[in-house]
Amino acid sequence: MWSRLTQLFARGHIQHHRIRGAAVTVLLVRLVEGAACWTILTWFFREVISSPWTLHLTFIAYACANLGLFALHRRAALTQALVWVDIAVNLLPMALALHWSGGVYSPLLPVFVIKIGSYGLIYGADIGLQSLAATGIIAASLAVIEQLGWAPTETVGQVPEIVRQRL
Repeated sequence: MWSRLTQLFARGHIQHHRIRGAAVTVLLVRLVEGAACWTILTWFFREVISSPWTLHLTFIAYACANLGLFALHRRAALTQALVWVDIAVNLLPMALALHWSGGVYSPLLPVFVIKIGSYGLIYGADIGLQSLAATGIIAASLAVIEQLGWAPTETVGQVPEIVRQRL
């Protein structure tokens, strides 16, 4: 069992032909979901984000990194290390968005379902499991941060109930 887990996380099977074929779609989905999260955070949560420039810088870096990854996807040049970079580049900004918008109670939580689904469907089951494991670590970290009192607790409460329901 441990050898399979080690193999999965150290040498997961990368399906280059599928990634190359879906590179444009993956880029568009990532840019749209990044823009949607950025807009929601800017519109509804800007008062509770202590330094708004970090929000803008985070999502500008997210877009630029995905443009760079797009070039690697089109050339079928992903290695296992670059897959982990891809996962980190795509999940960590969303984890910050969750942190800023209510932690584990954030209305942006479904973004991770899209992320895991896209990794599993396009990149393959091995990479999907890697992204699922990374998401589990992020969720556990957010829960710990919340339990330690480091999370902004007032964020969800500041958003009107009708907006929370729609989000």
